[in-house]
Amino acid sequence: FAVTTCGLMVYIYYIELIIQTDQLTSLLNRRLYDSYIDDIQYDTAVIILDVDDFKYINATYGHAYGDSVLETVASIILQAYRKKGLCFRIGGDEFCVILKRHHRLDEAGLKKLNSHFYELLRNTRKSMPILPNVSIGYAFRFGNTPIQQTAEKADMMMYKHKRATKSR
Repeated sequence: FAVTTCGLMVYIYYIELIIQTDQLTSLLNRRLYDSYIDDIQYDTAVIILDVDDFKYINATYGHAYGDSVLETVASIILQAYRKKGLCFRIGGDEFCVILKRHHRLDEAGLKKLNSHFYELLRNTRKSMPILPNVSIGYAFRFGNTPIQQTAEKADMMMYKHKRATKSR
């Protein structure tokens, strides 16, 4: 009986992981993001990341290479943010990090985290030269501000960053 119960618990845990994980990137998936974001009751920050010119990468180098770009970016996101937040793939080439409870919430701390991400991205380009840039936006949620509003602010900041880097 104990072995059967233990086996069943492992199976349930495994199924839950599959249901909550993006198959390509191994990040948490959009389904979990949607349910998690509705339950956030604490002060936090939302970081939105988007791969620049991803359609061009797919069209020029093929979908297999595009998938490897997404896997690589997801791996860098995990390296940079996993200890501080939950990492999600929320769209084709769009990712989100929601800081965990009790993480330091200030501009300097977030800029340091994002700088670490960009440093890892630059280092990865040494072995993968055709690795596009990633635009980042973030916003803080304090008090009763709706978390969706915070995510929208982060998204707007990310698009502002994307436009600024394209105009250079």
